[in-house]
Amino acid sequence: MELDKIKSGNTDIIEVILNETNVKDKYIYIKVAYRNYFPPIKEPFKILTEEGDEFITHLEGSHRITGIVKFFDDHPEYIKGDKIYIDVIESKKTYLIKID
Repeated sequence: MELDKIKSGNTDIIEVILNETNVKDKYIYIKVAYRNYFPPIKEPFKILTEEGDEFITHLEGSHRITGIVKFFDDHPEYIKGDKIYIDVIESKKTYLIKID
């Protein structure tokens, strides 16, 4: 999966290009370059969605954000190559997933 940080004003945004495994297994992988935006492995943080859902999750040892199955279930149209954005609301604490 390709993951690139982009800037939007004063807010950090991470662009995620989904791969087939992300969609099938319903997780987001965080590459090394962007792990500094997230708390240490197993430390909880909050993911919000534009639809108003809130997930308390954590990074697994493999640096995957799991526990967001409902997000993927709500968007069955997602396929390999689609983009989502993770808006860093409060580093290491709160993030907003936005749809392309």
